Amino acid sequence: MTDDRWVVMEEMLPVLRSLKCATTAPCGESGVSSSMVYPVTATLLTKHLPVAPGESKKVAEYKQTVSASLERRLKP
Repeated sequence: MTDDRWVVMEEMLPVLRSLKCATTAPCGESGVSSSMVYPVTATLLTKHLPVAPGESKKVAEYKQTVSASLERRLKP
């Protein structure tokens, strides 16, 4: 793998960790409540997925794609 690809993977780690936490944390309970979906998703959208200054183009594009997908799925 090229050095450039390793750099992209390292830049993506914080985003991927946030998504992992959001998807695995509710699964640790005996029963997953649908009432957790909106708060977890809202937290992702407001705290973990906004594009930060200085982020690479690839990370920014990934965050925007994931955010758009989550927003589309939350619409009534």
